[in-house]
Amino acid sequence: MSAMIAHGGKELRISGQIDCDPPGLFHVPPERDWLIAHCKPRQEKCLCRELSLRGIPRGIFLERRLRRYPGKGTSESLVPLLGGYIFCIGNQAEHETIYRTERVARIIRVVDSNRLAQQLQMLALLLERTEGPMEVRPDIVVGTVVTITRGTLAGLSGIVVRRKASAQLVVNLTVLGTSVAVELPVETAELLDA
Repeated sequence: MSAMIAHGGKELRISGQIDCDPPGLFHVPPERDWLIAHCKPRQEKCLCRELSLRGIPRGIFLERRLRRYPGKGTSESLVPLLGGYIFCIGNQAEHETIYRTERVARIIRVVDSNRLAQQLQMLALLLERTEGPMEVRPDIVVGTVVTITRGTLAGLSGIVVRRKASAQLVVNLTVLGTSVAVELPVETAELLDA
């Protein structure tokens, strides 16, 4: 890893991490509904501390990043993987408590908590079992309208009708319209029966 860090002093994304209270939050179906707190800029970690102090179950996905500064060494930081989003469990009382922290821009009420619970569990497993970098990107599936941003077709829009297979494992978070992808060697993939 240190050889990669030396290239131009760039920031490197090196792994994912989960911070949740209580531990294992994303692996147990919640007894109450999920709420998604969309934080004000750079307030994710502060909100996590406040929610823990107030006894509100919460979780956040983080990414370890290394940055090398010429002549100063290397610094490591934990940055939210899904910038601005903290996943909480609660009812109307917790909803109001979260707003009173003054650290959130809005709270997204989840219509299908079971579906989100499954997606969060898959994302948690992905982070726990992957040592490499992750990429957050828009959820692009067949039927999605897209705009081409590079190349000779830049500016054109169209509907995705087919996607070629790739050596990536992707977990979609449909409620946020995003997905998280991890590069995997092709030989680690296996076709599942439909």
